Amino acid sequence: MLTPEFPEGADSPPDGMSRRTLLTLLGASAALAGAGCSRGPAESIVPYVRTPPEVTPSIASAYATTMTLGGYGTGLVVESHEGRPTKAEGNPEHPASLGSLGTLAQACVLGLYDPSRAGAILHGGSPATWQDFVRAVTAAPGEERGVRQQVHVLLEPTSAPHLIDRVLRARAQGIVVHYDAPLARQAAWEASLRVFGRTVEIRPDFRKADVIVAFDADFLDGSMAPPAWARAWGDRRRGAPPREGAGTPSRLYAVEPRLTVTGMGADERLRVPARDVRALAAALLARVLADKPGGAARADAVRAARSREPLRAASHAAWVEAVARDLVAHAGASLVLAGEGQPESVHRLVYALNEALGNAGRTVTYGPCPIHDAGGAAHGLAPLVHAIDAGEVATLIVVGGNPAYTAPADLDFARRIAAVRTTAFVGPYDNETARACAWFVPEAHFLESWSDARAFDGTASIVQPLVRPLHPGKTPAQILAVLAGSPEATSLDLVRSYWHTQAPGDAGAYWERALVRGVVADSADEALAVDFDWSSIGTELSATAGPTSASGAAPGAPGEALEVVFFADAKVNDGRFADNPWLQELADPVTKLTWDNAALLSPATASRYGVANEDVVAIEVRGRSVRAPVLVIPGTADGVVAIALGYGQADAGRVSSRVGANAYAIRHSFAPWFDDAALHKTGETMPLALTQEHWSMEGRPLVLTQSLAEYRSDPEFAARKNETPPTLYAYQETPRPGLPVRSRSSPQWGMTIDLNACTGCSACVVACMAENNIPVVGKGGVRLSREMHWIRIDRYFGGSPDRPAALLQPMLCQHCEKAPCEYVCPVNATVHSPDGLNEMVYNRCVGTRFCSNNCPYKVRRFNFFNYNAGKDETRKLGMNPDVTVRARGVMEKCTYCVQRIREAEIRARCEERPIRDMEVVTACQATCPAGAIAFGDIADETTRVARTRRDPRLYEVLGELGTLPRTRYLARITNPNPELA
Repeated sequence: MLTPEFPEGADSPPDGMSRRTLLTLLGASAALAGAGCSRGPAESIVPYVRTPPEVTPSIASAYATTMTLGGYGTGLVVESHEGRPTKAEGNPEHPASLGSLGTLAQACVLGLYDPSRAGAILHGGSPATWQDFVRAVTAAPGEERGVRQQVHVLLEPTSAPHLIDRVLRARAQGIVVHYDAPLARQAAWEASLRVFGRTVEIRPDFRKADVIVAFDADFLDGSMAPPAWARAWGDRRRGAPPREGAGTPSRLYAVEPRLTVTGMGADERLRVPARDVRALAAALLARVLADKPGGAARADAVRAARSREPLRAASHAAWVEAVARDLVAHAGASLVLAGEGQPESVHRLVYALNEALGNAGRTVTYGPCPIHDAGGAAHGLAPLVHAIDAGEVATLIVVGGNPAYTAPADLDFARRIAAVRTTAFVGPYDNETARACAWFVPEAHFLESWSDARAFDGTASIVQPLVRPLHPGKTPAQILAVLAGSPEATSLDLVRSYWHTQAPGDAGAYWERALVRGVVADSADEALAVDFDWSSIGTELSATAGPTSASGAAPGAPGEALEVVFFADAKVNDGRFADNPWLQELADPVTKLTWDNAALLSPATASRYGVANEDVVAIEVRGRSVRAPVLVIPGTADGVVAIALGYGQADAGRVSSRVGANAYAIRHSFAPWFDDAALHKTGETMPLALTQEHWSMEGRPLVLTQSLAEYRSDPEFAARKNETPPTLYAYQETPRPGLPVRSRSSPQWGMTIDLNACTGCSACVVACMAENNIPVVGKGGVRLSREMHWIRIDRYFGGSPDRPAALLQPMLCQHCEKAPCEYVCPVNATVHSPDGLNEMVYNRCVGTRFCSNNCPYKVRRFNFFNYNAGKDETRKLGMNPDVTVRARGVMEKCTYCVQRIREAEIRARCEERPIRDMEVVTACQATCPAGAIAFGDIADETTRVARTRRDPRLYEVLGELGTLPRTRYLARITNPNPELA
């Protein structure tokens, strides 16, 4: 017998209650409610009387702008719907992006709509006005105890021409301006000053480099390095030829203490502690110089300089010999790089290597550094700390960043701020620095303010807003304008007035062209002709080396001190993106960790300390310690614990609140990137949210890979995986290259992903989230494997534990011709379209999840909860109106960005023409820094995607199941050095 949902008689009126009495009481209640409540102010919603000419309802507009990170700009084209920015793409006109974007730039729109952004000027925690702030910071400094005091401004590194102009004026007025950022390229700049006599920036050309050596340099990480670098490297990796000498792909060597995106893409990787990188670079330089005419004396000088740091193992000596021969054989067509985490002496050695190999002027050029060309002021926190201690600072204005959180622990910067009489912080959040300062002024987001920036090659671009300010905020130039006596100047006035003075002709037309293109025409700096000073490479190298262990034992030996390595997180950078939930839930490209950082250890080091995944350890450095859970990652150097910066912020009520461990607490100014450490097991555990917990392909040929030599001897190895199994259903398909023969009309959509070019940077994952309104589920949801990402980057390990090789594979809905999900759906919610898409009809889906159970690729996602129900109204402004917002209880998955396909179809039909090749570009394809994704009509043999399907490396994942996927892959071909096999 069924139990009724409500008891019998529940819908009857109470005893003694007549219908007349009930209506009387209801009427009285309504009258009382009307009398007791006050009506809010009347509001009117007025439609456009005259629609702005640039706005077409339901049709997105696109505007060029620029995002700045690390001082340099990356060009964007931002999509806007009726004044709401919703999606960022790379600007193909900009040299740093070339149409692509990294993870941080892809997520910038969500930062605009962050409800935790500050929205009011505060003084001592109480509301204040702009005029009050102006009066406070422009008061005469005076003197104190006979010491002349000045106004000090702490800026982040900048290349903005209009801001640099303001900086120079401020210095002329006696205002001291410092630069600071925890991830600045200070070591590289100092090294260039010593070897070239001036500060320069390196400009590598990866397309011309046959051999690349990266000393702890993660240049393929598109989140911080220019996406154009990954694109240039990918251009040399796509389409590996079967014949000797026919466009051989470049060879990449990586030397690093932890596994990075660049290390995963390397052909040869050497894992060593960070302290050993310098000895390897010096040994390599000595070996290269020995083979150069007249280089013996210089080689002897380098050997003498590294005599106190011998190579740790015989394998390192063999590596140096093999790599040196390879570099010399490709002199003038090779490239050597050093990362920001290495000391100045390593950068000098790298400059010397490029000079000795004849790479300068070919694969690498040098240009002016606009950050340092701003003038001869002190850079960094040390001079400012000294000035505060000496009582020379009357007013301190911190603009941007969060130095009270990111400053090295030994500087105790928050305490020093409190020692200044007048302090102010200009930033987007009420953070640690804001609480340490008396005044707080919100900083404007770059999508709601005017500015400018230069790219790594000097190309200038304009930062133009796409929306009226959601919160009142000021730009750095406006703060300097206050000190110059122009407190009411707008960001537009400051930027436009500067560029009008730079216009060669008609200033108005010059300005408009820069806004339309996103770049200022002919603004790139010419390469500099610099002379290398060989006297800078000598015995003083030993004295300028970074922190090293006194032990001569092999790396990771029980008697040697553990080395802690700090690195910028690929998702939150130095912590400035920690309040972005898209980035927090994004799986780290290497570790697959979300919502946390961890103490990364190699399997051997974890065994040495008796710890395993999720064991909480205390990392102690020079009397300070931080606690973090362990995560064992193959590829980490033995004797190293690596921990990401940017976590452990203590701001209550924000996304970043109590997420991860604060590695800045054990970071010191004299050893900012690596140091000796001790590690102690605490006996506690902490759960980690990982999107992938296994390292093996379990014997399945998911990622096909061969060396170049093996591929040339057997170019058909991948094609043998495409044999279609017997079937009872009629289907015409060419055995290879995989172009379907259809009776139905074109187009037939399909995708090809080149594993040779894919770096695993995860930019495609964030782009998919932004385009398709994909929600976040939080750490708890990820731990239950309920993350909603429509794309995941699978990462497997091959090879030996001493030389693990990372294998990467983006996995999304394969849009199978014979989709296993379709014939098990009881309500026909997942169906096949005439143009080859596996579609989801959300209104039909009842959430049985039969389709997910039957999908061999495990790429379907289920809404266990209505993740959009409690979303803040401000965040909803950033959602794409062209994509359905899914509710609870439906299945989601990749749609090949069907909204873009249908938009192109409508446009082509209105113009009475067929859809052009590359007219439809999916979000993942558009943003991919390495250009690894091709999408289009596979039935048209002239399209780019059809050409990729004629590549002999083409194969299907799990093709033996007979699913006939529309998404196919090109096998990875590595180019290792035969001498190091």
